[in-house]
Amino acid sequence: MFSIQVKFTANDREVSLERFATLLLGEAVREALADVLPKLALAASRSAPPSPSHQSPETKPHAKPRVVSVGEAAQVLGLKPATVRAWIGLRKIASVHLGRRVMIPIEAIDDVLSKGLIPTRRDA
Repeated sequence: MFSIQVKFTANDREVSLERFATLLLGEAVREALADVLPKLALAASRSAPPSPSHQSPETKPHAKPRVVSVGEAAQVLGLKPATVRAWIGLRKIASVHLGRRVMIPIEAIDDVLSKGLIPTRRDA
């Protein structure tokens, strides 16, 4: 029978397998970060976005969206997307078609929430 004995050493001291793996992975991560971080900093400095003062209000990161998707509108209203689509078809809620996408203006959602009901086609 064969017997194999493996000893792991770090800094000329015998260590457990877990400690050896931790030290080895830590060193590998440090080397990888030392190699990658300068490249990331250089790439970030080259592709820095323009200052916020030059952006239009629609593209500012904290600007309130003017329209939302059917799914988002349904989530805000606490309904299923199919119900919102049915209301669009019945003209109970305003919608905007952007290509194949159907969007709901925020104002239409606000109207529904403020009135607490959906007007019928005759009331609209």
